[in-house]
Amino acid sequence: RDATGKPVLRTFDPACTVPHFGPSNAAGATEIAFTNASYAGYDQAGSSLDRAKEGHFEVIEMGEINPGFQLNSGKSLVQAITPGSQDCAAVAAAWNAGGAFISSGGAELMAPSTEPSNMLLGHTLIINVPQGTEYSYDPVALGQLFAAKRHTGPADAHPNLGDADPTSFVVANGAARQSTWSTGIDAVSAVLTHKKIINEYVGLPTPTAPVSTDVIVSFPTKSFYVVRESDASQTTRTPFRVKFDDLNDANGTLLADGTSKGACEEIYTLSITRDGDPQASAFYLIQADFFNLCWQASVISVGNVLDSMNAIHLSSGRTTSGTINVSLGSSPPPFTSLEGHKYPGLPVAGFAIQRRINGDVGGVRANYGGTSMHKYETGLE
Repeated sequence: RDATGKPVLRTFDPACTVPHFGPSNAAGATEIAFTNASYAGYDQAGSSLDRAKEGHFEVIEMGEINPGFQLNSGKSLVQAITPGSQDCAAVAAAWNAGGAFISSGGAELMAPSTEPSNMLLGHTLIINVPQGTEYSYDPVALGQLFAAKRHTGPADAHPNLGDADPTSFVVANGAARQSTWSTGIDAVSAVLTHKKIINEYVGLPTPTAPVSTDVIVSFPTKSFYVVRESDASQTTRTPFRVKFDDLNDANGTLLADGTSKGACEEIYTLSITRDGDPQASAFYLIQADFFNLCWQASVISVGNVLDSMNAIHLSSGRTTSGTINVSLGSSPPPFTSLEGHKYPGLPVAGFAIQRRINGDVGGVRANYGGTSMHKYETGLE
């Protein structure tokens, strides 16, 4: 966050960025502020930048640089991004009117190769400075998202997951399946679709418990399928089923901005104790709005790790540790390819965070944290 508490994208790396990052209040860094331009006044879920503080992010490789491509400045693109001859202003200007990227026809990138020529790596850290805790997790990686070069300017929302090639390849339950779809986003969803999330929990149900777990559930492709209630002529597409709540049911007028409940998908959770005792009861059959997964990124919490604005707080029942199963997409119809391949469930990604806060123990801060990637049950019909 910046000095005012607003979310920013910040880097300590001297590499060129387009758009160019401005000065930061953090020494040695540059940054660019998040904006609400894509959602302000759109869905009645709030126009505040608070919405940018929770969610997921995507990193998409557009292509590999052609070392011989020349910019208007006379430098090659490789020279302009290389320390010692770096000219970041020239790289940014290449997207301005008359710039080298505007009429290049994609010549600044190498032709796609059938062999891997580059590698996009990453890892993520969530750091809580006051508590002295750090949680790391690996991102979900998708290979061969698209074959064509897709180099676009900084104001363009593309490429995104919807630009994927419309073919998916999934290995599950000892079987491999290739499916074709009418759109690229359906292919991405097929790769991510699971019937059930399986992970572990520790902790007490109280938000101030020293031992607690948050289960992060993200639906990366949800925004491509869900429409608003005010989009009267449109329907939310499978595998999602619910429209985004933005109307006053009584008279059809728009809700006050910030009061929308989102697009709430019903789920079912089951906790199993360490000794195998299933803690199933009416409490775990998620029916009420408060217990639905209504957002593209949600937190199911036993205790409270991340202090999420929209956390769903569940009781850990008769034990303080065990396995939590989250069943997704129990209602028909299943997600179906052009060949008739069926993928029951919802496209999902995420992980669980466990936290143990012991405070000062003998002059040493004894706080600990760890993450566990979700395990899944995947069905191919």
